[in-house]
Amino acid sequence: MTRWLRLFFLSALLLPTLVGAHSVGLSRGEYALAGAQVQATLAFARDELAAAFPTSDQDRDGDLSEQELAAAQPDLSAVLLQTVVIEADGSACPGSVISLAAVEGNGVEIGMRFECAEPPQSLQLRFELFGQLSFGHRHLAHQAGTPADATAVLFETEARWQLASGEHAPVGDNASIFGLGITHILTGYDHLVFLLGLVLVGRRLTPLLVLVTAFTAGHMISFGLAALDMVVPDPGIIEPLIALSIAYVGVENWLVRDLSHRWMLAFPFGLLHGFGFGGAMRELAVPADQLLPSLLSFNLGVEAGQIAVLAVMLPALWCLRRFAVFEQYGTQVLSGLIVVAGVGWFVERVVG
Repeated sequence: MTRWLRLFFLSALLLPTLVGAHSVGLSRGEYALAGAQVQATLAFARDELAAAFPTSDQDRDGDLSEQELAAAQPDLSAVLLQTVVIEADGSACPGSVISLAAVEGNGVEIGMRFECAEPPQSLQLRFELFGQLSFGHRHLAHQAGTPADATAVLFETEARWQLASGEHAPVGDNASIFGLGITHILTGYDHLVFLLGLVLVGRRLTPLLVLVTAFTAGHMISFGLAALDMVVPDPGIIEPLIALSIAYVGVENWLVRDLSHRWMLAFPFGLLHGFGFGGAMRELAVPADQLLPSLLSFNLGVEAGQIAVLAVMLPALWCLRRFAVFEQYGTQVLSGLIVVAGVGWFVERVVG
């Protein structure tokens, strides 16, 4: 027992780093050109806007009520007009915020209008709000009337997008929804830590494949249900439960060495994690006519990212087991770190 306590408290030294992990923030913008006017509809998660503009969150609950949004509209509008810019033929078009309202599912929808001097020959979006938003935030930009594959995923170092104007086609090659799915899994550190805990004690390939397949099947099902608004559990419940699932797997790794029956646990945990991914997809507020292809692309990106991680993780673990010191202490120490991370995320998500 003394050895386990030492390992646990040694692992706890890394708690601040582990708890600081996050899921990448997402927002969506639908842009429509009509003559010399550009209409923009932006969708954000309320909790992310609350974190970006803390003075607007008057009751400090990490969310923005309709009353708080109304009170914060002048300040939010001022920032938006400075950081969301439409340029026509190299000149900025004067903009205005015409609506700002809370919508169902933890969302905020913002309407903007830009008046250009004349119908543009060249039209560009500059989305420079990333400095206010969470690290790694992605903005999914789409132009009304164009195919879904004309969608661009903007981020801090790639914050410009050429929109269609006249006979000019939009440029959407800087990212894709598939790539966004990959990014979401690679920056979803809680999901990656859980995945490590799930396969950490595995030694034979067949049980590992069954285990990962069960987990993948679970989160694909719940991802689809959540993204399609068929089953929408409260994130305030789901996110702490995901953290507890991470801590549980770490504890179980101290006690279990046989993975033959672990798939029965991996499937329901997969359902739990899938609801988290589905919530991220809902925050994009994708139009109905683009929802299914976007959902498929995003999910395929998540799965491709997961496969890439496992392709590195599993051979690395098998190589490490060749060393006697890792064979004796490695699994226990890593499992201790996983427990600490899970407990830390649980406390953070309950308190925050």
